[in-house]
Amino acid sequence: MRTERPASKHMVFRLNLSPLAKNLTEVYKQRYPDVKEIEGFNPCDTLGEQGVVKTAQGYVGLNSEGVIDVKPISEENPLEINLYVSRKGSFSMLPWIGVRLPPSDVEPLISGDPVPLDKFIRTFGSRLESNFYICEDHLNKLNKPARKRKAVIA
Repeated sequence: MRTERPASKHMVFRLNLSPLAKNLTEVYKQRYPDVKEIEGFNPCDTLGEQGVVKTAQGYVGLNSEGVIDVKPISEENPLEINLYVSRKGSFSMLPWIGVRLPPSDVEPLISGDPVPLDKFIRTFGSRLESNFYICEDHLNKLNKPARKRKAVIA
């Protein structure tokens, strides 16, 4: 039995990683000098789309599989993305490099109009549905104002 997801109030800003491609192509060529020019070579492919949600505590990274960062992106907690090499008709099994992006490097990568969380996380099976609800709950918590504690005088 399949149920419809509820509409989410959380908006996801997609990340366009293509600005990283030029520098990473050079890094790839230095690491693997024997590799010849490859048709459709892309050193910045990811497993699913990458995005961020703006919360009261800052941007939080996630992907279209519904895997979300616990803490907002900061200098101490940069957005980490594993990158894969792809080319025409092929995709690497393992990431070849990981990038760590502080907030100042994330904002320029935001592209296009935001989409609701329920449309950004792909749909297929219980794992993705569970991930959607986990993301929704986590983002709701990050948007709640911090509770002030009353001082207890003994």
